[in-house]
Amino acid sequence: MSKSKLIIGIILIVVGGVLIPTGFFVNQMFVDQIAEGVPDALLAIEEEALPSLEEQLPPLATPDVLLGVEDGALTSLEAQLPVLTTPAVLDGLKDEFLAQLPFIINGSGAALAINQTITGIAGIIGFPAAKDQFFNSPTFQADYGYITPQGVSDYYDTLMGDYDVVNLGYTVTAQNNLLYGVGPLPGLITDIELGMGLLGYMELYLNVSLGDQTLNQTMQLYYNATWGQLEALAGYISNYLWEVVVKSTYSPQYTIEQYAELVFYAQWANASVVEDGIDLSLFKDTLPPDTKGFEAGVPNPTNITILTCMALWDDSNSSSFVNDSGILVWVGAMQGDLTLRGYLMGIFSLNSTQLLILLDWLGSFMTILVPLLLFDETGYTVPELAQFAFYEQWANGTIQGAAVLPGGFLNELSADFAGPPYFEVGLPSPSGLSLTETMNLWDEANAYTFVNMNGILVWLEAITNTTLQSTLITTFGISAGELTVLLTWLGAFFTVRVPQLIFYETGYTVPELAQIAFYEQWADGTIQGLSILPDGFLSERDPPIEGPPYFEVGLTEGPTGLTASQCDALWDETSEYSLVSASGINKWYQAESSSTTYDDLRTHNDDLSAVQMTKILDWLPKFRDEIVNALAKEELGLPMEPYALGNTLLIALGAGGGTLAVIGIVLLILSKRK
Repeated sequence: MSKSKLIIGIILIVVGGVLIPTGFFVNQMFVDQIAEGVPDALLAIEEEALPSLEEQLPPLATPDVLLGVEDGALTSLEAQLPVLTTPAVLDGLKDEFLAQLPFIINGSGAALAINQTITGIAGIIGFPAAKDQFFNSPTFQADYGYITPQGVSDYYDTLMGDYDVVNLGYTVTAQNNLLYGVGPLPGLITDIELGMGLLGYMELYLNVSLGDQTLNQTMQLYYNATWGQLEALAGYISNYLWEVVVKSTYSPQYTIEQYAELVFYAQWANASVVEDGIDLSLFKDTLPPDTKGFEAGVPNPTNITILTCMALWDDSNSSSFVNDSGILVWVGAMQGDLTLRGYLMGIFSLNSTQLLILLDWLGSFMTILVPLLLFDETGYTVPELAQFAFYEQWANGTIQGAAVLPGGFLNELSADFAGPPYFEVGLPSPSGLSLTETMNLWDEANAYTFVNMNGILVWLEAITNTTLQSTLITTFGISAGELTVLLTWLGAFFTVRVPQLIFYETGYTVPELAQIAFYEQWADGTIQGLSILPDGFLSERDPPIEGPPYFEVGLTEGPTGLTASQCDALWDETSEYSLVSASGINKWYQAESSSTTYDDLRTHNDDLSAVQMTKILDWLPKFRDEIVNALAKEELGLPMEPYALGNTLLIALGAGGGTLAVIGIVLLILSKRK
């Protein structure tokens, strides 16, 4: 008994003595494993995060891709619309001019005849007498020569049999008021160039003739004339000055309509009627006053012949600026294409000076007048019209009903994107979506649209989810057929074009962008500047690991501003200065106690700043001690986190060793008893 107790006592003392340091050894083993496991933990999280990012990036990028194409298309459309609409705007102005020019020819011709007649006679008898005789003398033409037009009373005397007795009795006040205007009423010779004063008088007369008796009284009062005198003057203007005097300047060779076209060309090319250009607000009172710039011949005449003008304004001529194809030739010449300049000079018989005048005029007209005239006509600015054109092209493949871009917007971007799937849901066949429906579908503020970060997820899930399909039909007021077309288009565009456009725009594939996004999330807690995962990557795991601290240094310590190249260096498994190599992580643990190591880490990781170093060094022990510790418990299948388990074993093994040693000593003492 005593011998066996002795042996057992010795064994227990030995075993107990061994178990005490074993507790410390096991605990330190867990600590070392956690520290050395940091690179593996970082790489494991990266390996788990990247596939998820690769899967999520295309959906998240789709709204930006769509809106990016829209931005590019709108920029192009805003530049093209003034060009593409210039032929129609010029043709419209020509039609407006040709409708108004007969009145201007008559008005200015009659005003000029009155002014020249009175001025000519005034050189003989003075202005007061000349005006009086023009209005009241029954022998005016006979007295001053038959090349002189008849006066007002003279004209009516001739109609009455030419007895030299008709004197209509216009007072001096009436003469002056009628010639020069009074108060709100126009005068006959206040505008010689366009005859607007005389035409204004005739318009007042017409309104009274149509029944405006208040205006009748106003005219008699202001002009100081009876209605009979006012009516006689109007008859003299229309039946004599217009039909005889003015008509003699163009008839019988031309009708007034034919003559108006010649005047149009002369005014456009050389400002032969109005030297400083016609104010377009005279034709369209919705335009601001002094809207000029229609004429190429202002300020310098072009000296282009009428025949050349007719060719330039021939919309059936595929080289003219009023032809939808021809305008592109002119724009090319405006941009400096010498071949096109030579072509235009040859086909229209222009010299270089004339061509340069036309190119300068056309550029100014497109830039200044076209937007103004489009707004006057439609009530929309060029950017607004471009937006409408974009919607129509996307929905139905047309712009103002015409197949302007049959290959779609992407074909204009690059031939690599030719053919289906198109950016447009309306290609190759119109979708039939209305403007209102299209505007609603492209409202990025609406959480159900495919250009909204949340809405795109609804649309992609709706491809296979009938409940969400019903939601979209109700939300946008579209038909089931229209939704089917939209979902079919979106599925193809998302699958094929989104990755292609991401690469086209960024130069990166989706996996490469996923890597960049991973780095940004780790470094700053954002993806493309947005807080997509505010609780970090590990909050997405099952079960989640909630912070703080976080896997991301940018969430634990705040954004670091680390660049992609710095992240590349820090995450380089082959670098002995990175966070993910065995040698590198040990240097990081030593950095705070060794200035040399600290400086080496800064230098070899693309010149990290002191602030960046501080944030990484503050984050690293938190990540190691809390997150890696938690990950190790899961990875090793331990009943508790390794640090806690190590401490438990330290206490248990230490206590167990002490107990066994005590028992051994007791047994040793007992063995010495008899």
